[in-house]
Amino acid sequence: MTSTSVSLPKASLSRKQIEALIAENRICIYFQPIISVDRRQTLIVEALARGVAEDGKTMIPPNILFESAARAELSLEFDRACRAVAITNFAQLRKKNPELLLSLNIDSAVIKQTVVGSGFLQRKIAEANLDCSSVIIEILENEVEDTDILRQFTERHRELGFLVAIDDIGAGHSNFDRIPLLKPDIIKIDRSLVRAISADYHKQEVVKALTDMAHRLGGLVVAEGIEDDQEALTVHELGADFQQGFYFARPAPTDGELQPVPAEQIKTVSLKFKTLVKARHSLRRIRQERNESIMARIIRSLEPLPESNYENALAEEAKSDDSLECLYVTDSQGVMLTNTVIAPSVFHQRKQIFHPAQRGTDLSLKDYCLLLTLGLERYTSDPYISQATGNTCITISQQFTALDGKPRFLCCDIAVNSMMHETY
Repeated sequence: MTSTSVSLPKASLSRKQIEALIAENRICIYFQPIISVDRRQTLIVEALARGVAEDGKTMIPPNILFESAARAELSLEFDRACRAVAITNFAQLRKKNPELLLSLNIDSAVIKQTVVGSGFLQRKIAEANLDCSSVIIEILENEVEDTDILRQFTERHRELGFLVAIDDIGAGHSNFDRIPLLKPDIIKIDRSLVRAISADYHKQEVVKALTDMAHRLGGLVVAEGIEDDQEALTVHELGADFQQGFYFARPAPTDGELQPVPAEQIKTVSLKFKTLVKARHSLRRIRQERNESIMARIIRSLEPLPESNYENALAEEAKSDDSLECLYVTDSQGVMLTNTVIAPSVFHQRKQIFHPAQRGTDLSLKDYCLLLTLGLERYTSDPYISQATGNTCITISQQFTALDGKPRFLCCDIAVNSMMHETY
């Protein structure tokens, strides 16, 4: 169990104080909702621990609790005490919300050989009349002495019906090798990647890659640390299945009632998402029509020309449209018949690494040539880094008939504006 830090003066508890806190059950559990915007409901609650001081009123923040327990070598005992209270409190919520799941944090540093087969979690869940399938074991991304023990712990609990999540993916200490090791049902993307993501193209691409990877592996994604509607909208568009953060709800103790669904926030994100999708669909159509027009114009200029004049014609076309970066023509097998013509306005990045291909280069394994050789008339690639310029581009390729009656492939690299998910 762990939680977010509370901004209070630094302090430390002694071993005796930690032992007393456990013995006297002075542990308070807060639950933070994890929201599905699509379903407009809370599907998961994460249990977060606070301590109660001896006066029965003052709350001890989690950073002090867990750091003190670690120094006193009581991490496992304190961790278990927190989980026991969380399970008991969750059982009350589950009675009225039978689809609700509980996310329990487990620090991977406390998972040792003696813990793997202890059955502690299973017993506590049975005592609360819950099923193991209602609990997500959230593995915190901390150092672990023996990754094989961690794997055994995860496999054993998955066999019992628990779901497995990995927390803090994208944080500075993330161990991405744990994803294939633990095969999580859920990955939680750290708030450091979510913060201000709506204005950060690189964060967007990283989160999209993580989300796509999780979905391909059969997992779900929780985006943590959502603090405003723009972050919520962006991660929703990037494919996050669930969202968690102060924008929707802060952690709070429970009296047996689940926090109300944040209807206004969900409505805001839903409406903005619908507007965004409509705008992107319209923009996609405009771009497609524009690109088709560009290709048709260039092909018209090439068709009446002998092959020896192709490069001059391409050079003139490159001056006519700011979106064009590189142009070249190949034969019907994908072998370049021209050098790469680079538009004069293009900024050529990292010239040490990226070089334009020359006449005679075999591009037959590139999708934009290979698929034309298989009979496709026109192809548009996904965005990628141009080997000619080092810039992000798409390549549109289209077959045309040359003056000699033979098929040729026109290939045009078109600049991608570095905004979230330019769709061509």
